[in-house]
Amino acid sequence: MQGCLISTSSAVLLATALKGNMTLRKLSVCYLSADVVGIILACLKHNTTLEELSLVYSHDISDPTLWDGLQALRANTSLKCLKLTQTILASSCAIAIAEVLRENSVLQELHLSDNPIGNLGAYALAKALQANTSLKHLDVSNCRLTEGVVSTFAESLTRNNTVECVRLGDIAVSEEWTPSFPLTANVFTRLDVSWNTLGLERWAACMPQNDQSCSRLRISWTEDANPSSVAKWCGSALVSCTSLT
Repeated sequence: MQGCLISTSSAVLLATALKGNMTLRKLSVCYLSADVVGIILACLKHNTTLEELSLVYSHDISDPTLWDGLQALRANTSLKCLKLTQTILASSCAIAIAEVLRENSVLQELHLSDNPIGNLGAYALAKALQANTSLKHLDVSNCRLTEGVVSTFAESLTRNNTVECVRLGDIAVSEEWTPSFPLTANVFTRLDVSWNTLGLERWAACMPQNDQSCSRLRISWTEDANPSSVAKWCGSALVSCTSLT
């Protein structure tokens, strides 16, 4: 559904229909007025068939309505993918989502890109990953994050082997940044961020040789990263990944 701004009254009608619907598996709604995100999320408490929900671009957002809607995710047993992008989610909303992740054992993908959740919200999401057992993909790119969150997410990935990818995006990681603890290849391959020189060198150093499971790696680096570290990473990847694509 896209085109004109989705009004509150239209959202109520849609949510009412979703409560009793037994066939719809995927729904995408764009251009939302203030209360729409929360109203549609609230219907998930009663819907047992929807597997993917995408709510994109909110003109404004009502925190109380959104928080009420997020509580429905605690009880939902069918939704596997939730996309809330460009919906003006603040750090308080991200913290509420983090609390949901501690209890929800069904959600596998969570996309929160292009929201001003900031470091505070990101820290909460990272900590929630340590308790969650179902989430495989988390996207918090373009969410006004700084290099301070990188080590926090890395630590969570050392404690969670279910997560396959955490996308932080193009954070301004300075050349002075160092991880707060030693990172392994298992963490590097699952943490999608633009690495500095040290990050590239340490990733290259810990790559296992002839890794049969290593068929695809995603790599990006900062504009200040030393070209020699990029070359070193590429050399290690060619040795490590027997079927690199």
